Amino acid sequence: MLNHLMNRGGMIAIDTETTGLRRMEDTVLFWSMGTENARWCFTAQMLHFFTPLFSRADVRWCLANAKYDLHLLANMAIELVGEVEDILVMDAMVDVNRRHGLKAQAQNAYGIVWGDFKDVFLNAVSVKETLKLNDAAYDRFKMLPTTGDKLLFVHAEAPHIVAEYASCDAFFTYKLWADLTRELMTMTLPIEGPVGFKTLYDYFQVIEVPFTKVLWRMERKGILVDLDYVKKIKGPMEEGLADAKMQITGIIGDASFNPASPAQLGRVLFSKDGFDLTPIKTTATKKPSTDKKALEALAAKHAGTEVTTFIMQVLAYRKLEKVYGTYVKGMKKLLCKHGRMHTQYNQAVARTARLSCVAEWTPVQTPRGKIPISDIAPMDYVWTHQGRWRRVLRSFTKGMGRMYDIHFSNGEVLTCTIDHKLLSKEKEWLRVGDLIGSRYKVRALFTGEGLPAVTITEVHYRGSLEVHDLTVDEDASYLACGVLSHNSSDPNLQNIPRPDPRSDPYMIRSCFISKPGYKLVDKDYQIGRAHV
Repeated sequence: MLNHLMNRGGMIAIDTETTGLRRMEDTVLFWSMGTENARWCFTAQMLHFFTPLFSRADVRWCLANAKYDLHLLANMAIELVGEVEDILVMDAMVDVNRRHGLKAQAQNAYGIVWGDFKDVFLNAVSVKETLKLNDAAYDRFKMLPTTGDKLLFVHAEAPHIVAEYASCDAFFTYKLWADLTRELMTMTLPIEGPVGFKTLYDYFQVIEVPFTKVLWRMERKGILVDLDYVKKIKGPMEEGLADAKMQITGIIGDASFNPASPAQLGRVLFSKDGFDLTPIKTTATKKPSTDKKALEALAAKHAGTEVTTFIMQVLAYRKLEKVYGTYVKGMKKLLCKHGRMHTQYNQAVARTARLSCVAEWTPVQTPRGKIPISDIAPMDYVWTHQGRWRRVLRSFTKGMGRMYDIHFSNGEVLTCTIDHKLLSKEKEWLRVGDLIGSRYKVRALFTGEGLPAVTITEVHYRGSLEVHDLTVDEDASYLACGVLSHNSSDPNLQNIPRPDPRSDPYMIRSCFISKPGYKLVDKDYQIGRAHV
């Protein structure tokens, strides 16, 4: 097999199964390779037999989350000399809005699902059912302390499960790489690029492919921290915190007061036993806010009083405590034994809150009848899931995206991306990718109060098309093709004013929503530059 792969050359997929997720410390237990028509799984002891293959500069490698596997292989004294291509980066270039993980990609592209790592190897109940463990073996599995121990247990009981799982990872990594390569070759650059860059694949090969190893080497080397300096400032900072706390507690006459506690601070500021102030604003749980802006507003409102002195002391304490907790006390936990911090540089994390992504001809219900989404303009009205007309704040395009024709039981066809969200009969927003997968396949879709629900009957890949989107006031939804779609933004982003590029030519607006991992960046500077 080694001779076959050596003679074959070209692209090979590789993946690792490891003792954990600590990139600089954990090790490989099993690893797999895949090509267009074959897949293999090996134990870690076999890695060094393939050193001649790993050392070939003309052998290229595709991986899912490449830098992670490169770190784990490096921990085993293995380096892939040839080019490395990450399918997460490739998928992000095709459609930035969808999920880029290996299993999400495989489900979206092929409708194929294989077990989640935690369910297959870590969940005691699932492992017991799969392996048909007796009570003694089940108790022994539950006592295993680490991921690696549990993975080895499953392999000892049923090695074919590990082999099937691991080799599937490699095989579908290769298959997705091949499909994404073809797709990137058909996608022209959305903006005028350097000479020689005609497609996104050109850009990927010249810029992104070498950049993956650059970032990996940066992570590998790490950032050296001056621990002597940290020790030097530790004492003075602790003294400063103690002095600041003494001044704060002296104002209110309570030595047990903790300035870092929002609950205690709230009682001092807003209860009748304290300053009995009126809150500037409240939190989502209807409690008085004690964040920085609220405290600064209170201090300004009560300028010249003891309240202002108290609040400014608390803000100074918080600032010093944060620096101390992060850079003096907390940093040690992040350092390796050599005193370096090995941060993670993400190459494929650009995600937006724009989840509603449809083709330009999509008919949207308006008071004027059904209008193609490309013709919808700000100040138009659309019908929403709340059974009312709501104003369109914005209509825009978002570049190219992979589109699917979704056929409904009402005879309509919606052309959209896999991450587009539709409203189920149970009033739950669901991704099209989930609706066409095994989990939600029979879910009915809500069309309006008192109206019959519809279901998905067929799904066909349409190709890479321009993505159109709306921002709808308040309800964040619209009716199209007889079903209700979620629009571009979450409700808390609906009323952000758009700057005038002529008066603010360099303005870049970055807006963050509460969901982890989602970011909306409105690139008004691109428009503004045209007017400078």
